[in-house]
This record gives sequence, C-alpha cells and structure tokens, in this order.
Amino acid sequence: MHGSAKEVVRASAPAWMVTFADLVTLLMCFFVLIISVSSPDQRKLGSAADSLQHAFGLAQQIVIGEPAPAPPAPASPASAAAPGSAGEEVGGAFGRQPLWQRLNRRSLNRIEGDLATSSSQPLSDEQQFARLEERLHGQLKSTPALAKLAEHLEIERVAEGLRIQMLDQAQLSMFPLGGAAMLQPARDLLQQVVSAIQPLPHRIRITGHTDGLALRRFGGYDNWSLSLDRADATRRVLLAGGLDPRRIESVIGKADTELLAPDDPAAPRNRRITMLLLRNDALPADPAAKPGP
Repeated sequence: MHGSAKEVVRASAPAWMVTFADLVTLLMCFFVLIISVSSPDQRKLGSAADSLQHAFGLAQQIVIGEPAPAPPAPASPASAAAPGSAGEEVGGAFGRQPLWQRLNRRSLNRIEGDLATSSSQPLSDEQQFARLEERLHGQLKSTPALAKLAEHLEIERVAEGLRIQMLDQAQLSMFPLGGAAMLQPARDLLQQVVSAIQPLPHRIRITGHTDGLALRRFGGYDNWSLSLDRADATRRVLLAGGLDPRRIESVIGKADTELLAPDDPAAPRNRRITMLLLRNDALPADPAAKPGP
C-alpha cells in the first residue's frame, strides 16, 4: 500500500503547475474581456459574457443593487431560446441587456442627471460677467481690423455691476469734435459689444461724458446737452444691433462732472461712453467699492 501511494505522488504534476494553470486561465479571461470591449458589438459581447458566466459559475449571481429575480420556470421545448439568442441577451440575473450596456446606461443617466441639475441652476452675475469679458476679448482678438480698437475699450467690475467704457484716444475719436454722430470705427466696436451683451438679461445704464473744455453754442447747447446726445446715439446703435429696448434702464449725460483725468481736463480719455450692466442679484453695499458712474 505504501509503495503504491509513493508511485502516485511521483506520477502527479509538480506543485507549481497548479498555480501556473490558474495564472494561464486568468490571463485567458483577461484577454477575452479586452477583445470583447475593444469590439463594441452587442452580439459578441453578449456571447462572451454568457460564456464567462457559465465557465465560472456566475450565471446565478446578482448584480449589485438589482433585486434578485424569481427562479425561472422550467422552459418547455416550445419556449426555449433559439440558438444564437444568447448573444443578444445575457440570461439569468443580469436581465435582458448585456451587463456592460446596463452599467454604461446607469453612468450616462447619472451624468445626464448631474448636467440637468447644474443647468437648472442659473449662473451668478459674476459668472455671467466673466463669460462676457472672455467672449468680448475673444471677438476683438479674432478680428484683425478690430484688434486696434480694443485699446478704446475698458471693462471692470464695480459695486453696481460690470462697467464697459469706450474711450477716445488721441489718434481716434468716437464722435466728431462737438458732435453726436457716432463715427464708423466706434460703431464697429459697439457692434462687438452688443453681440456680447445681447444674451445676458442685465439692464443697462448708458452714460455720456465730455472733456473739461467749455462748449458754448447758440440756444444754450453745452457739454450737458452734448454728453446726453452722445449717450442717446449709443442707445440707438445698441438697439439697431438687436438689443432688447426693455433692457435700457436709463440714458444719462454727465458732461465733465466725472473726469477720468482730473489733472488734465482736455485729455481725450475724458470723452467716453459708459455702459453699466446692472447686477441682478442683491449685493450688500460696499462703501470701499469704486462707485459706478
């Protein structure tokens, strides 16, 4: 008896062969999965999943989070699945769709739900202002003919909202001297502004400013009248560009009461048009914030 047992031990495979066989089997399964995923064919993936389930005894396991199905009734010959149908349905506890398709659908549903939730939340004023600045700067940079006009534009956040200013330069003015008919370069720049602010809901306050040089005309026409006429000319260009007229909050002329360069009343940058996009959200008053025009 002892001699025969020793012979059996000598005839058996080495101990490492079992581990090697397990490793080879796992590698085979791994490559089968890789091939299945790299070829997104529903029939092939279903066949591979069905084969793996039966090979490893997983056909009766339950997907995490899914209720356990009732034991299937014995199938009659008439109701048996036709050959090849396993490629379209993964049977048993995995439901009527391939496992990979069901998991992908859950992920997509979760992502779509997150996107729907985020899209249902309106953007804050700061977020909308940031997008407007980015859009406006991008439009000016992408148009070589308008890139030089970007020097006439200043954008800054103030307590009341977002302030967009079009300023005169020594080499280029928005209006003729003493006149309120907007020149074409200023119109081109304003068209870019209106296309950027048009999608936003904020109301707009338009203010005209002149330099400190006294203007005297017959009938009392002065810097007050000139600044108001230039602000109104800006309003008309905005409306011609498609801006909703209900968004105009006010049109104001301030003459030379708020000079940007008080030490140089004749400086061209004192002549400007200000468009203030008023905040929609209620912000606490900040005494340290720079006041709007």
